[in-house]
Amino acid sequence: MMQHNDTQLIGRILDGDTSGYAVLVDRYKDMAFTIAFRILNKREDAEEVVQDAFVKAFQHLSSFRQKAKF
Repeated sequence: MMQHNDTQLIGRILDGDTSGYAVLVDRYKDMAFTIAFRILNKREDAEEVVQDAFVKAFQHLSSFRQKAKF
């Protein structure tokens, strides 16, 4: 898959190509986990919080402000 910026990927996802969401998750999962782990100090809790956050982000992707960072 060629490199797409986040806005392009989100557009594709909203147009029905949900496989692009895996690309977004892959881009941001390490950073999200690092932040969650620093706050929670427990690996299992951080993993769960990050998974929940990505699920909620997907569910509300249609309200994503295109000028914001994913």
